Amino acid sequence: MTDAEYMKAMAEQAKIVLPFGMKLKANMLAKKIRFVRTKCPKCDGTVYATLNGKKNHIHLACDKCSVQMME
Repeated sequence: MTDAEYMKAMAEQAKIVLPFGMKLKANMLAKKIRFVRTKCPKCDGTVYATLNGKKNHIHLACDKCSVQMME
């Protein structure tokens, strides 16, 4: 895989993960929960997400695909 192909793949991944992660974080903050499991936006796996620290940084990862994010 060339550098250009890799960057294009990462950009496509970010278009899926970033909006999903920010919406999930907003919902978690509104409901005042620190841990959640939900359906992955990319595959049929499960996304595990937590809010960590005093600034509520979100960490999320899918158990079946490459969807992951750490704020």
